[in-house]
Amino acid sequence: MKKIIVLLFITLFNNENFAQMCSNPVPINLYTNAQVFWCGGLDDDGLPKGEGSMKHIIENGDIVLLTGKFEKGKLSGEGKIIYNDDELIKEGVFKENSIISGKMIKNNYNQQDISQGNFIEDALHGDNGIRTVIFNQGSIIMKGKFLRGSLITGTETEMYNNGLEIIKEYENGDLIGLPLRNDKNYYNANDIEGNLKYSEIKLKKEGNPNEGISYIIELEIDGVQGEWIFDTGAENFSIGVRMFDRLKNSGVKYRDLNKTIKTFGVGGESQGKLVLIDKIKIGDYYLNNVIAEVSLDNNYSLLGIEFLSKFSNVQWDMNLDSLVLYK
Repeated sequence: MKKIIVLLFITLFNNENFAQMCSNPVPINLYTNAQVFWCGGLDDDGLPKGEGSMKHIIENGDIVLLTGKFEKGKLSGEGKIIYNDDELIKEGVFKENSIISGKMIKNNYNQQDISQGNFIEDALHGDNGIRTVIFNQGSIIMKGKFLRGSLITGTETEMYNNGLEIIKEYENGDLIGLPLRNDKNYYNANDIEGNLKYSEIKLKKEGNPNEGISYIIELEIDGVQGEWIFDTGAENFSIGVRMFDRLKNSGVKYRDLNKTIKTFGVGGESQGKLVLIDKIKIGDYYLNNVIAEVSLDNNYSLLGIEFLSKFSNVQWDMNLDSLVLYK
């Protein structure tokens, strides 16, 4: 028996956190499946009370360190619990060893799960909760109202190392609309500057029916003009290599989204990267926050369907060679 106690004390003092908090731990009998050591005062029943530190050495090998304010042998009030050298950390306000508000951090393999807010049975519960999951490819951040660990009303944002961001909105447990991606263009009335209800643009027609017809549309980015091929068969809004170099050299403002993409078209496979352009003039409008694909291997500049998605409606008239954009 003495050997067992000696071994337990060696294990106890090998834990640096507990050794710093407690120079003279006392073994107490609280649980049948764990050895418990305590540093602090005792109540009339011999149970830990007040500020102190406690260590559980459980039969299965788990070690739990508790610090803070105790009542009747359990953490009740401000405190902290550490499981197996930071495998799980709980910090905040406790009631009978259960966290009711604060922060909980789970470190599991290559993933970290951080929850902040109010808790019930170790799960986020209530308004203004925040849960952040960090993994090798990026992170997920959930903010809002939680019900026993699940986001009910609020925002979930996925952020990946390749630059992709996906935002989801929830209300009463239901996903509202489609997830919004930062590599796609969406309609937002606030992104369109201009007083007119619609703007009609005259397209420049080139070629002939035998050789092929192209429609050219002129845009202006930060005062720098350029021509794009109006292509309803193209998905993206793309900028060719030479044009983008000219725009950069002219001081055009943009933000690199750090995301590379691969597209396929008439010319074959193409490599590109995504950028966010602050402001583009088209017709009578200024269009803000436009996602564009910058080609890395060709000089094609195409205005496709996704660019038109920034407007509430679009009408194309082949006979009049015109494009009408609706705010």
